[in-house]
This record gives sequence, C-alpha cells and structure tokens, in this order.
Amino acid sequence: MEYALFLLKCATGIFVIINPFGILGIVLSLIAHVEPDDRARTLSTASTASFLLLVVFALGGQVIMQIFQISLGALRIAAGLFLFSMSISMLYGTQPRAELNDADRREADEKDDIAITPLGIPIITGPGCIATVMSLNASAPDIASRVLVFVAILIAVTASHLVLRSGQNILKFMGRNGLRVMTRLMGLLVAVMASQMVINGLYDAFPVLAGVDG
Repeated sequence: MEYALFLLKCATGIFVIINPFGILGIVLSLIAHVEPDDRARTLSTASTASFLLLVVFALGGQVIMQIFQISLGALRIAAGLFLFSMSISMLYGTQPRAELNDADRREADEKDDIAITPLGIPIITGPGCIATVMSLNASAPDIASRVLVFVAILIAVTASHLVLRSGQNILKFMGRNGLRVMTRLMGLLVAVMASQMVINGLYDAFPVLAGVDG
C-alpha cells in the first residue's frame, strides 16, 4: 500500500507539472505545420524524447549532486521555489512554456522535424519536471521506490501523450476557457507540492525544525 501511494504521488506530481492541458494550444499550433499522417509519429517521438530526458536526469541526479556537493535539502528547496514560481504563472495564465517567442516560432516553422525540439524539450519536459524527478529519485528511501520513480515517469509521460494525441477532441469538448480552468487547478496543485518540497528541504537542512536533534 505504501509503495502504491508513493507511485500515485510521483506519477500525479509529474503529470501535473507537465500540464498537458496548459501546453495543448501551443502543441496543436506547432503540429498544424506537420503533415496529418505524420502528426502521431511526431507526438510519439516528442514523448519518447521527454521520457528519456527525465530518466537520464533521474539516474544522473545523484552524480550531479555529488559533483557539485549539493545536499538533498538544497535540491528540494531550489526545486520547490522554482515550481512555486511556475505555479504562479499557471494560476495567472502566463505560463512561459505555453508560449513561444517570435524567434522560436520562426525556427520551429523552418525545421523539418520539431519532435525533439522544441516539442519534446522544453515544451513537454521543462526544467520543473527535471528538478522534480531528480528530487524524487534522490529522496527515494529504497531501491523499490527508485524503480517506482521511473514507472511514475512512464505513466505521467504516457498520460500526457494521450492527452496531446486527443488534443483536438479535448479542445472541442472543454473549449479554451475549460483548458484555462484546468491549468489553474493544476497550478494550485503545483503550488501545494512546491510548498511541501520547500518544507521538506528546510527539515533536511535544519533538522531542529522537524524536532530532530542534529
């Protein structure tokens, strides 16, 4: 039961941070330039690239932390603060990943294959996701939990992929206002997750705050 709850927490957290409903508009506008027969392949490639990137950072997170002498508490605090700023953007409808500047849009229009960049990285998988999976894997208490982090990545990316694959139907059903409401709800969840991450990081850095003698 404990492992099931851990898996659910990780998968839900990663899915909410990816926020496929919030990036749906930009994804649909990008693949509009792709031949209809190639759109499914483009989205599949983008999702695969996103999954592999998250796996690499989850695996390599410990090495990065050791090289730069980053403590788990510092990682949690930094990731939490970053996610909190991201949640503010989601709550107020100014999510940076949901927009491309003119230069990026021109570059995307000129590229033959947009699957890996900018679609997979950074639109589907951005810094928030990377920081989150690094923190989740670093704080996993045992090998089984670390395996579940990778399962959670797979579940979250697959669920996001299914949302994006059904983008046109979802847009027709929910409308743009419905997507905005969904993005704000996800922003609230991200804010709560970010706050808890910062609290856990402070407990790690200052055990006395948690009532534990250092």
